[in-house]
Amino acid sequence: MGVGVMQTKNEVLLEQCAYTKALLSSGPTDRANSVATPVDVNADLVTTSDEVEDCDKDLYQSAVVGAQQLEFTKQFKYLGVMLDSPQLRWHHQVEYLKQSCAPLLNLLQSISHRNWGADRELLIHLYKTLIRSRLDYAAPLYGTAALSNLLQLNSIQNNCLRIATGCRKTSPAASLKVEANIFPLTIRRDLVTCQYYSKLQQLPNDMADDLL
Repeated sequence: MGVGVMQTKNEVLLEQCAYTKALLSSGPTDRANSVATPVDVNADLVTTSDEVEDCDKDLYQSAVVGAQQLEFTKQFKYLGVMLDSPQLRWHHQVEYLKQSCAPLLNLLQSISHRNWGADRELLIHLYKTLIRSRLDYAAPLYGTAALSNLLQLNSIQNNCLRIATGCRKTSPAASLKVEANIFPLTIRRDLVTCQYYSKLQQLPNDMADDLL
């Protein structure tokens, strides 16, 4: 692809950003009378992530709700879920889960002992109740993250299962799941997603269509 074609398509994106900024700064009457500029949806816009981020930042800086100007931020916590901008890669959500589960992992470690600590069943139950419930929350959303991000969560479950079963650190992760009768997190996320979709199907059609 030539340099001239790339510059032309970048100019189209910047033009759309400028048009949206003008709409946000205009009044309700101007918005009602405005006509959207046609966009070629088949055109492959070649832009860098920095250009897209700068464009989004300009849009947010020009948006005003009432008398208050919206603040631009790359991440925002909503209902316990970390949303990141602009690609929604969920790496902030993964880091948030790792940090929130770390104290609970220390709790399991403190109450586990070969002679006087909690037994295996209790430790596994605590893992399911305190830690895996956090990993299940919003799993249908952050489950679309890159595999490299999702693999970071496997260490949380593996460490908990090693504590509960008393296995060594060199024990294979697959054997830990078999010993504790626990699904891998990949299968667990798929199960939670299917359960959520099944619940949506049981709702009235109009409510299910709004949620989907």
